[in-house]
Amino acid sequence: MIFIDFSHLFYRNLFTTIYNTRPKKQNGKYNTDDFIDVFFFQMLNSLRKIEEDFKNEYGDIVLLMDGKGNWRKEFLKHDGTYKDGRSQARKESEIDYDTFYAKIEELKDYLKYEINYKIIEVDGIEADE
Repeated sequence: MIFIDFSHLFYRNLFTTIYNTRPKKQNGKYNTDDFIDVFFFQMLNSLRKIEEDFKNEYGDIVLLMDGKGNWRKEFLKHDGTYKDGRSQARKESEIDYDTFYAKIEELKDYLKYEINYKIIEVDGIEADE
């Protein structure tokens, strides 16, 4: 099996797509509609390339996705250092993460139900655990 950290793949493709498409901004945020189709193409192309290069030797792709919540955040809540500031950074980002994450759900459904990729997503843990 080929295990892929979905978050790593989509962030890598997100930033590359924004850099290459140079989307317009509305209210200080990139217009997701200006780049989402290119982003989806890049994601599918990345997965196709991985499959093409490694499927014969290692088998099918399994997408590992971050679950909701995180055990480390709960465990380290007393010192407030675990990924401290990411929420604020998202709010201040030029990327409209609310809109983008909604589109990611559409992509996940497509990968699961149309392409039939196996997906593992467990609440409380991240894909790379």
